[in-house]
Formats: sequence, C-alpha cells, structure tokens
Amino acid sequence: MFDEVIESFAEYFSDQAENPMQLSWTDIRQEISQISEKIDISPSLQILLSTDGGVTKILEILCKEEVFVETIVQEVTTCSELRSPSLAHDLGLNYFEAINFREVWLRTAQTKLVFAISITPFSRLAPDFTHDLTKADIPIGKLLAQYNIESRRDICEIGLKAATVELAEAFHIFPNDLVPYRYYNIVKDGKILMKILEYFRPVL
Repeated sequence: MFDEVIESFAEYFSDQAENPMQLSWTDIRQEISQISEKIDISPSLQILLSTDGGVTKILEILCKEEVFVETIVQEVTTCSELRSPSLAHDLGLNYFEAINFREVWLRTAQTKLVFAISITPFSRLAPDFTHDLTKADIPIGKLLAQYNIESRRDICEIGLKAATVELAEAFHIFPNDLVPYRYYNIVKDGKILMKILEYFRPVL
C-alpha cells in the first residue's frame, strides 16, 4: 500500500518541485473564481482553500466540534527512494537525507473532511517536534503553535482533481467527480519546512 501511495504522490511533488511558484493574492482569487465556474463551492470552502493559516481551527468552527487527525501512512524515506532529484533540489537536501512522508485524514467523529499528504525533512525539526509529528496524531497547525514555530504558508497551487475511488467513498461522491485541492509550502527562515497537498470534501 505504502509503495503505491508514495510513488503516486512523489511524482506529484517532484513535478511541482520542477516548477515552483508562489501564488499572489490576485492569483488565488482568480483560481477560486475558476473553480466556482466548474463546481458549486461554498464561501467556507473558498476560505479554506485561500487561507495562509492552518485549516483545523477553521474546520472546528464550521463543524462545531473537535477535528482530529487519523494517520493512514507514516513512513521515513529519502528523495533517493522517491527517485526525485528535483524534490531534493527544491528542499535543499542531500539526495539521501531522511524525510518524513505522512498521509492523514482531518476528520470529526463522523465525517472525513480533508485528505492531506506531507513531506518533511527531519533535519529542520527539533527532536520533540519530530517525535510528535511521527508518533502523535496532532494537526500540523497545532504542532507549529505548540512549539511556537514562526513560519508562513506559501500557496503554490489551487485547483480541482478527479476523485479517486477512495476519495469518492470517503466524501460520499462519485469517482471522477471534481474535488478541490491546494498545494503549499510551510517556510521557516527561508527554508521549506514542509510540503503539503490537501484534498477537501466538496461540501463544507
């Protein structure tokens, strides 16, 4: 399972590494406008796609209940294993340096809300942060706040992708229905701390 998942998303992250671009606020507004022409997108979802902050607190306000992490995949790998020199270059890492691959659901007790995939270089994390990232089901935004890490989110891409069978089942839609997503980097001291890809439940 892990090999299939990581190969698919490693290819995506590698493609983005070859064409890195931070969207301006004007770009973000235009992308969301284009999405709204293709699917019915609520104001709440527009906010989630465009925010340069964490989504967990916003989700908790919208859902009026706790949102927690359900970890699906948690693996240590390298850009070498991912066969991605472009990703290593984009991250500014040695080709064989350890990175964390994490695949999670943000969800309430009853509903899966966001499917998120992240890649994180271990060398840029404090030991306690690394422990909580790999051993505890804590949302990234809450971890950053817990450890008082000053960072920013650079949104690189917002769009729509066809739902896989797994996403369709989780979101209660049909396979190939369009699902909103965003891709962004969390940056600290000018270096990429995390790369994150998020798929959102179309009805939020």
